[in-house]
Amino acid sequence: MDGPIFDAMLKNALQEALEEDLRQMEDPPQLHLSLRHRRRMRRMLADPWRYVRRLRDEEPRRQTARRRTLSRRWVLAAVIAALLAGTAAGYAIRSGEFLQGVFDKSPWAEEYAGAADTEQLLDMGGELLSTVVEDEHFRFELLDAVSEGGNAMAAVRLTVLDTQMLEEAFGAVTVAPGYFLDQSGTFFETGSSSTSYRYPEDDPTLADNQMLMIFTSGGNAAGENRHCTITFRDFGYCEEASAGEEAEVVLVPGEWTLEMELSFDSGLVLAGSWPLDIGDAQAVIEEIQVSALSLSMRIRCDWAEFDAMGELLRNTEICMEDGCRVPYAGLSIGGGGDGQIDVRYSFGMPLDRERVTGLDISGQMISLAT
Repeated sequence: MDGPIFDAMLKNALQEALEEDLRQMEDPPQLHLSLRHRRRMRRMLADPWRYVRRLRDEEPRRQTARRRTLSRRWVLAAVIAALLAGTAAGYAIRSGEFLQGVFDKSPWAEEYAGAADTEQLLDMGGELLSTVVEDEHFRFELLDAVSEGGNAMAAVRLTVLDTQMLEEAFGAVTVAPGYFLDQSGTFFETGSSSTSYRYPEDDPTLADNQMLMIFTSGGNAAGENRHCTITFRDFGYCEEASAGEEAEVVLVPGEWTLEMELSFDSGLVLAGSWPLDIGDAQAVIEEIQVSALSLSMRIRCDWAEFDAMGELLRNTEICMEDGCRVPYAGLSIGGGGDGQIDVRYSFGMPLDRERVTGLDISGQMISLAT
């Protein structure tokens, strides 16, 4: 039985069982499925029976058997409600957990050893509204989505169900030569985004007709609770045309959209005046924002020093409170003629932002101690 069909049948069965159980209760609980509540339920689902045992041990011994039965039923209702929080019950418990596993297996894990904190991703999970989208050609699975500070990440697994199409187009059951000719949506609206792809040769958990896409975006406005979409359009490939030019070939036209609810906080925002020497000139760091996945700075300097500033910023390490230093994974520098430069360092692993104590920029120490 196919995954989404089983998910739908399981969801219906759980709904009917929950309704029947609630009808038999004298005082049914009021379940308010807020975003915070659903996140807590997903955490509970990691070990539901341990949660039950904790409730049982905390119950006063004087409670009657009937009261204990109602308590167990409440736990059952909460478990089922949490399972039903996603479109496909089988994936509803993965918010934060899948991306935690991706980071734990990352090549950066060893380099960030002792500084990384992937456990916090479990508290950053978003609401997965459309967990599975499927037709006769493709199955899209939104495995996970997290957000914090101004950052967002989403993991999507693509399964090409029409393997005959792959064989006819590429001579084998493989997804690697193909791609979606357009990927858009509100997930990418900040203009600061990237996508990485993984194939079976990179990830042994993937079948030949699958690939994993990891989407990231930065610069999201703080304090937002945002409905985000990722839309895929027209699956195809690129072939050589005349005169050495390339042309896109559409194999499967169409549009497929995944949806999620993400919330963004401001991270740790520090305003001040940190001097930064650029040869004989001097710049001033006016604001530093630290989150688990990135560190951003707003710098004021003479526009003529932009290139020299870029060289200076490339030689940077992140300083942690235990004395260890870790490298950054990515750097973006932008600005305009008004003398303001916006800098963003992305981390190779999630860091506990409370433990980031400073930056070493080409030998110049910038302390974040308040």
